[in-house]
Amino acid sequence: MMEAINRRKFLKYAASAVAIGAISVYGRAGYNDRKARTPNPKVARDFLKIQYRTKLEEATGGTLEFLKRVYDVEVDTETDFSGTGNRISAEELSFEEKKESLLWLREEVVKYPPTLVRHISGLRKIKVLKNVYLDDKPVGGFSTDGEMVISLDRGASQRFTWGGIYHFSLEGNSLFSGIFHHEFSHNLQSWNMTQEDYSEWIELNPEGRNAYSKYNPSIILNTLNSPDFKASGFLCENSMKDEKEDQADIARLLMTESDWMISSFKEDAVLASKIEKCREYYYRWSGGKMNEMYWRDLSEDMIKEGYWD
Repeated sequence: MMEAINRRKFLKYAASAVAIGAISVYGRAGYNDRKARTPNPKVARDFLKIQYRTKLEEATGGTLEFLKRVYDVEVDTETDFSGTGNRISAEELSFEEKKESLLWLREEVVKYPPTLVRHISGLRKIKVLKNVYLDDKPVGGFSTDGEMVISLDRGASQRFTWGGIYHFSLEGNSLFSGIFHHEFSHNLQSWNMTQEDYSEWIELNPEGRNAYSKYNPSIILNTLNSPDFKASGFLCENSMKDEKEDQADIARLLMTESDWMISSFKEDAVLASKIEKCREYYYRWSGGKMNEMYWRDLSEDMIKEGYWD
């Protein structure tokens, strides 16, 4: 991924390209002999990438630079997965899709204190693509070795039902945001959760680890739950896979539907205790910044840029 540049640097590079273009792009021999010009594809590609990235930065108000400078997170929109050791395929977004996804991503990342993302999460890169497949299976996102991948289009909408009652659909920004917070929770788990933490979480289930034995892997891809899902202590079918997915699913809606989450499950003592435990983790990992006032502000949509200054 190329380093973000400001407009002054871009103009400097552009001027240099004009001044020595015959040397850098066509080769030194062709500088004085137009017929002998031999294009240098790599230099030409790199220059086009600089132009494209600059255009994207202008369209998003400098989002790439902002996320790198404030949160130390690089955002990548290219499909290169070399060196990952996984079978991954994906499609690159269009310019407009990149623009929208970067603006959405910026809104969600600022919900976290910069110190938490920079020093506690281990997250260093986010790749935003579409039609992502991991080991030949379609996925909405995944995290590995400090890198997060989000599939912008995975599931045009996802219906949330609980106890046979339809509650809402996640679409567009809400769906994209939910995937980000779910995967970011996995990053936080990997870097911060101890075995004692996992044991405490499992013990919140009356059946302990046996509660996860009821997981049904045949989940419909475009829904969070089957229409008749109702399992005490669990938010959705995916939550019943294991303690990591259980927590990540709660974090997913806690960060996007906080007020609804806290008020809707008071009668489910197990689920309420998991929501509270998740909030305790965030309080600890953020050094006390994600406190009661923070959750009130989040529910009132007050967490914007500058909130942590």
